[in-house]
Amino acid sequence: MPARALLVLLLVALQIADVATTNVALATPGLREGNPVMAWAQEALGAHWWVMKWVLAYAGICALALVRNVWPLRLATGYYATIVISNALHMPPL
Repeated sequence: MPARALLVLLLVALQIADVATTNVALATPGLREGNPVMAWAQEALGAHWWVMKWVLAYAGICALALVRNVWPLRLATGYYATIVISNALHMPPL
């Protein structure tokens, strides 16, 4: 599988993991969404905030997939991996 396709698939998986870990982490008292756009979506859309997240993620992934260089995909994948890890570290213990 080409590196570009693998990175796109990984980025899609990280978007799903981001939504799942964000929902769990934000259930912890005192934690809040750090992204102002997603904070607005959570306030405006309530439990369906993830629809806005996935629409924006889809547009971003499509744009990144069209870029000739692979480094923007690598950067985005690393960024979202860091976000998912951060969310996981803030989740309450099982």
